[in-house]
Formats: sequence, structure tokens, C-alpha cells
Amino acid sequence: MRTRLLTGALFLLALPASAQLAVIDEGSFTVTRDGRTGREDFRIVRAPNGSLPSLVATGVTTLGSTRTTTLLRTDTAGTPLGYQLEGRESGEIRDRINLQVGSDRLSM
Repeated sequence: MRTRLLTGALFLLALPASAQLAVIDEGSFTVTRDGRTGREDFRIVRAPNGSLPSLVATGVTTLGSTRTTTLLRTDTAGTPLGYQLEGRESGEIRDRINLQVGSDRLSM
């Protein structure tokens, strides 16, 4: 199976071996749009973020030749720390967004 979310996988692989990941929720469901049927898979984990834990939500939506992958990282209160999106059409990147939040600033 192809990697669900490249950036999410890289984030999780970059964690030290001693890091504890706790799956909060995960699942998949069928989506229908304009008469076409696709699939969405998601996963939410609690992961270390320096000395503070964070929540990381990843999602992959596949509909025909379109594939959208997202990653949202928040603190445990739900305050966003970062967001990434990558949209592909027939394997070619059509959209890429990377947002980072820090010290009252939003970087894109």
C-alpha cells in the first residue's frame, strides 16, 4: 500500500524510537461527489512535540485520479501548530500548502 501521507509519515519517522504514539481515532469511509465514489482515510495520534505532547491528524482522500493528503498538528487543547496539504491529479502535484503557527505569526 502506498504511503498515506508523505509529510505525516516523515514526521512520524523522525520521532525518536523511544517516542510514544497513542492512536486516538482512525478510520475510513466512502465519499461520493458528482456521481463518483472515492475513499477517505484518517488517523489522529497523540505524539511528543519536544517536552509537550501534540495531536497529529492525517487524512487521505482519493476520488478518481485525484488524491488529497492533509496533516494538521495541534497542541492538546486543539490550538493549531501547523497544517499541510498536498493535492495530486494523475500523480502530478497540483496544490501544496504548508502553514506553521508560532509566536503570534502564521508562516506559509
